[in-house]
Amino acid sequence: MRKARYYFLILFFLISKSFANQVLPCEIKQKVLLISAGLSGIGKTTILKKLNSKLLNSFYISKNLLNESLLQEKTELPDRYNMDYYKTYVAKQSYDIMIDLAIDNLKDINRVVILDGYFGDKIGKAMFKKLFHLEDVNVKIIFFQCSAETEMKRLAKRDEQRDREKLLNFDVYYNEHIKSHYDTLNNFEYLIVNTEEDIDENINKIIAYISS
Repeated sequence: MRKARYYFLILFFLISKSFANQVLPCEIKQKVLLISAGLSGIGKTTILKKLNSKLLNSFYISKNLLNESLLQEKTELPDRYNMDYYKTYVAKQSYDIMIDLAIDNLKDINRVVILDGYFGDKIGKAMFKKLFHLEDVNVKIIFFQCSAETEMKRLAKRDEQRDREKLLNFDVYYNEHIKSHYDTLNNFEYLIVNTEEDIDENINKIIAYISS
């Protein structure tokens, strides 16, 4: 009898915890620009897509999707991100489009615009300054992180040419890019999100942050 009661209490605890972490659909009653920061493959997109699905007034913009669209017939090439065409035209153009889309979608109504891309070491550059001067817009930065070991596993799982190149000299890549992120982000306020933690807990944390 005691054993049955013990298992019942464990089950009750697990169910209660599950409901406590549950993310309920909600609307943010202000204009918010959410800028993501963090290394490639760290888990930004997984969290941001689910966040987008839970916000009733959000607009999600993905740099990866814009890159693929701008690359057109070159999307099947494994080394497309090392091509001069990408580095010279697509890389900057996709950021320009994201900025324009963000501004357009924050003009008239309360909305959360989510920018999913590699912004951490770039948001201090001139091209992004206008995003921090939009009228009545609350700019929020999320710095996504995980352990170096987890980052390595996720890059290996994606199995793209650009990720395989990072893995060849991973320690240098990881340390240099983490440092460049901190060097830039230390000039801004931001929220750190550990992508190894429960996704619903992370989303609730982000919702609380962008609501403040």
